[in-house]
Order: sequence, then C-alpha cells, then structure tokens
Amino acid sequence: MPKEKVLTVAQRIRAIANSANVSLIPQPREMPAPPPEKEEETIPQVSEIIKDAKTKLELARLVARHGEIGDAKRPLEKEQKALTEKIKKIVGKAQIGKAICGDWRINYYNAPKKYLDIEKLKALGLTLTQINDCYSEKPSYTLRITAEGSADEDEAVA
Repeated sequence: MPKEKVLTVAQRIRAIANSANVSLIPQPREMPAPPPEKEEETIPQVSEIIKDAKTKLELARLVARHGEIGDAKRPLEKEQKALTEKIKKIVGKAQIGKAICGDWRINYYNAPKKYLDIEKLKALGLTLTQINDCYSEKPSYTLRITAEGSADEDEAVA
C-alpha cells in the first residue's frame, strides 16, 4: 500500500484555495436609484415618552455607557482593520497558516463567501424582475446610538 504524501499547512492552504474556484474580487453591482428626499422629522426626548423616573434614569445610564464605548472603540476598529490588512500581506507572502507570535496566535485561512451572481442568472435567461422577486425579507432590528448632533445613520453610511 503506497504511503500518503504529508503536506505542510501552507501546501494544504494553497491546495484548498486553488480548488475552491471562488473569486475574492467583488463583482460589479447595478446601482439602485437614490432614495427620496427625507422629510424633516421631530425626534422626541425620552422624557416625553417614558414617564417612570427610575426607567428613565436606567435608560439614560445605559445609553450613555453604550455611546462612550462606541466612541472609544471606533478609532481602534479602524486601526485594527489597517493592521489586519498589513498582517495578511506578510503572513500570506510567508505562506503562514498557523503560528505563535509572542503572546498571540495567528490563524490565517481561506474562508470563501458565496453570493449569487446576477449576471450569470441573467445569462441563464432570468430577468432582473424574476431575480428580484426571489429575494425574501425578514424583520431585522438595528440599534444605533450616536452623539446628539452627529450625522444621521443614512448620512453617515456611504
């Protein structure tokens, strides 16, 4: 019985990446029409909505702490993202899959993401309307806490 060849971690990662047949390059998207202009809205104070003093104070404490944490972590997340990209370049070039670096463990691996390619679906004869009709929507609730006077969520996201 022939002996199986033992591959290094780097060789296994390369083999998986080559066999995945997935492009990590984002595909071009059709740009939707812009949303309609927003009407001016009046945002009420919590004190107008919640009458119980204890609940108002608890909510104010929680919201203030949430905002403080958000303000503190945003610059760090931006710096971490830049560091991640630099680290990926170095470990990718060195073909490192797993390694210990001081007190930290590096684990660099291929994690392909699947998506529907609208152009391929059109090539199969589906119309854009048929493709859009296949999307389903489910309820999702987002909480965003920003400093008073900062840009609205729609204005902050480009």
